[in-house]
Amino acid sequence: LTRRKGPDLVVEAMPAVVARYPHAEFAFVSHNPAEQAALQARAAQLGVAGNLRFLGQVTEEEKIALLRACDAYVLPTRYEGFGLPLLEAMACRTPIVSSDIPVVREIVQDELNGLLVRLGDSGALAAAVLRLVEEPDLRRRLAAGGERVLHERYDGGLLVAQVLRCYEEAMAMARVRGVGRG
Repeated sequence: LTRRKGPDLVVEAMPAVVARYPHAEFAFVSHNPAEQAALQARAAQLGVAGNLRFLGQVTEEEKIALLRACDAYVLPTRYEGFGLPLLEAMACRTPIVSSDIPVVREIVQDELNGLLVRLGDSGALAAAVLRLVEEPDLRRRLAAGGERVLHERYDGGLLVAQVLRCYEEAMAMARVRGVGRG
């Protein structure tokens, strides 16, 4: 629940979604409750506190069940080192809404395997969530696109083969240069 991950933007987007779907629930999973009180207070100001759930830390099994049960995985991050949660959502066939920032674009292609919104734009975030809720064909298409990208670019066997190829190339270059000879 750190500012970097954008939970405040989710809270700001909630009223637009709840206006159309009063029973919508937004669940935050985090081992870091640092901003929980502020987020809850802002949700109360916006009249959506009853739609917000703080689940704290969950097991891997619980995380997978949550991802599979939700209509969208929303990550309006301001900064990411890599974006492993995006891959986890794809593995669970969960459509993604995320910030259009460079590291996210390495994984998510807008309209192919997720929806990208302008950084810091809670209105665009709400609109993207509403699209996913209201367009089941879009959810299915993005989930399938995520699964395809996951298997084409992040398959374990493929990644191991790429690493081995790099080592083989490095060893071949070392032999050519005579490195490692006694």
